[in-house]
Amino acid sequence: MPIFEYTCAACGKSFELFLRNKKETPACKYCQSVELDRKVSVFAFQGSGIQGSASSGASCSGCSATGCGTCKG
Repeated sequence: MPIFEYTCAACGKSFELFLRNKKETPACKYCQSVELDRKVSVFAFQGSGIQGSASSGASCSGCSATGCGTCKG
């Protein structure tokens, strides 16, 4: 299930939602409004043998990319 971040246009609060399917209409968990602006989320991951994440800015000696997520430790 993907997690989406939203800001409510009615009350201005930000929150995250788990959406089970694409047909589901998200609503603000504070005021129940459906007037939402979806925020752009940065993909991040963590697992054994991988150093850093796509958003961590960590760098390795194997490549010139910063936080590419492909370097194994």
